[in-house]
Amino acid sequence: MRHVRVLVVAVIVLASFGGLVAQSGPDKEASWGAFIAWFKAAPRARNPLAAYTGKLQGDGKTEAQAKQEIALLMPLLAERSDWIGVYFDISEQALVLSRANAQKAGVRVNAVNASYDSFDFGSNKWDLIVLAFAWAPVTDPAFVERLRTSLRPGGRIVFEHTIQNSPGPRVTKALMPNELRGCFSTFTIASYEETVDLGDWGGPGTSLVRMVAVKQ
Repeated sequence: MRHVRVLVVAVIVLASFGGLVAQSGPDKEASWGAFIAWFKAAPRARNPLAAYTGKLQGDGKTEAQAKQEIALLMPLLAERSDWIGVYFDISEQALVLSRANAQKAGVRVNAVNASYDSFDFGSNKWDLIVLAFAWAPVTDPAFVERLRTSLRPGGRIVFEHTIQNSPGPRVTKALMPNELRGCFSTFTIASYEETVDLGDWGGPGTSLVRMVAVKQ
């Protein structure tokens, strides 16, 4: 049995993007500061905003007040980046945890700290590449060709990311509906869906695109 080589490109935790709620600057900053302080100290949860909703209600807020607070935070999660590092997405700590988990599972993993632009994907090297909430430029044909070249024949791209259904500037490299198919037109699309669901990282219900693309 041949060894299967897998490349997982930096997973980036995202949140659902809700409607904007008007609120004054100081109150918005205070709400954000309180959330960040809780977020850094709280145990990791599959749905952190749901956990924070429970925390707010435990602090005495009504259900309506807690929902209003969450509605304020959701667009800020799209606009700001100071919460992302809490999940160690691109850090040495992430590599330490990956190696420890691999050892517990009895498998070997070669974990590398690198960005997509500096990493050498190689040629005819991988059986599987996972792009899960990765801020990779899949709308750039040159980048997609780098991925295609690096895969062995029959190799697969597994992709999950957010879709931006509302008008306005793109946030966190969200894709437009039906855009991903065109980006991977040089592949065979084995599976494709656009849905509202929980992402693999957790979080609230989000507009997502999921795809499995195969190199021929």
